[in-house]
Amino acid sequence: MPEHGQSRKQVWAGHAGMTRGAKEDEFSFHRYVKNVDVKRLIESNTVFDEAKNLAIPPNASCNLCNSVVRRGESVRLSNSEFICESCFREVQTIRYPQTYQDRYECYLVEKEARKLALEAYEASLPVNKRLKRLERIERISATLARLLTFLAGVLLLTGVLKTLRVFVTTVAVLALIWTIRLALARLNSRLEALRNSSLKEWGVRNPEPQIPELKHFHDPTAILTNRDRTILNIFDYWPGYPPYWTYVRDAVKRTDGDRCQVTGCPSRTELHVHHKTPISQGGSHRIENLVTLCIFHHGLQPDMGHERVWGEIQTRYFSMVAAHYRGGHPVRAHVRRKELASAEVLNEIAELHEFTCPECSVGAIIIGIDSDRNTVRVSCLKCSSEWLFDQKLPEETGPQMAKIFRVNSNPGRWQIDWGLMETIRKPTYRKVGRSSAPTRRKQSHQALNRAKPSRCPRCGKLLKLRTGRHGEFLGCSGYPDCTFTRNVS
Repeated sequence: MPEHGQSRKQVWAGHAGMTRGAKEDEFSFHRYVKNVDVKRLIESNTVFDEAKNLAIPPNASCNLCNSVVRRGESVRLSNSEFICESCFREVQTIRYPQTYQDRYECYLVEKEARKLALEAYEASLPVNKRLKRLERIERISATLARLLTFLAGVLLLTGVLKTLRVFVTTVAVLALIWTIRLALARLNSRLEALRNSSLKEWGVRNPEPQIPELKHFHDPTAILTNRDRTILNIFDYWPGYPPYWTYVRDAVKRTDGDRCQVTGCPSRTELHVHHKTPISQGGSHRIENLVTLCIFHHGLQPDMGHERVWGEIQTRYFSMVAAHYRGGHPVRAHVRRKELASAEVLNEIAELHEFTCPECSVGAIIIGIDSDRNTVRVSCLKCSSEWLFDQKLPEETGPQMAKIFRVNSNPGRWQIDWGLMETIRKPTYRKVGRSSAPTRRKQSHQALNRAKPSRCPRCGKLLKLRTGRHGEFLGCSGYPDCTFTRNVS
């Protein structure tokens, strides 16, 4: 691996010189370094196609080489700067600052060269060639042994092998064939052990390269040149995710304590990293522009590209209830939450943030749930103040309580926008209003008109819809001679 101040070419030249001077064996992986294309081993850091076809102001220059750029031959960054096509091809395989990029590429080259050398060494082993030939013979002998055993069984069942002499001869032939098959298998295992021993000895002479110490652009201890700082500025405003995104994302989560930064949110799983200022509005990928949010609150952000997250939230947390009747009263179409906040979860939220009463500043708070009315009742034992909240999702009820009570510990650093929740509470499909909702009698008549006419099981006459003291019912048209009745439902 290259040391500080040592270039990649110097390291590879040293490998070649060491190989010639030290009389390494023919299959030393240092001899295969020149056969490796390192650019092919590094995944290209692509960008959105839209960034290549945006309008370019006159006399716009590349941010890296300062050359004049043209539309279709450059990439526009989120801060309205540009990078030309040649510079883009150069930086799209960069993962680390130059010092660590050289180490990284040397590691990839040595790892791939060792793989090529091992394949060549294994193919050149004499035992490997005999092993392949023996494996082919063993497969043929195994197939032949099974076939002859099957035929002998068929002949024995059909009564062909009646005489003792024929039977003994057949058994002897089968025993000889299976003995040869087992001998070949045993020889095969010995040759495999010999090959594995040779490969192990080669591995001792050519050990696997060790992963070098690599530091990302945003690592405060990384060594950066002026060119590295220019490339870092390009990556900070990259239209897609930059190559150091995994490092930055993990660093932001660690800084935020691996929890959602909306005060009162209990979520600690499925955490996303959100850009405070969206990339489409000139935001950067720097740590100061990032915040940790759970999947629910991340989907509530009205930014471009969050449609997929919002759709997943609607499917996971909500279900649509069609218009229906309950107890004879019409119920409009509405959205039902699949999981409601429990008293245990709300108490954990209160302990985490150390909620205190806004009236008396005392933390003697009791949280209770009224399951019949789906309400949350919070009481203060000292001043006897009470608050009522709607029992919603934990991700909704917790932040709602955090706005009322005083937060003394672990405050979040992000305020959520609840605008999208207003749209989910108002379904856009069929809406049942009070004036347009069909009455019970009208609905019953419509159901009877669609259904086939029912007849009285006693006299066979038609049943008619009638109204009595207890509501509507079906009665025989032959009343009062026949007093048969039936419930409408």
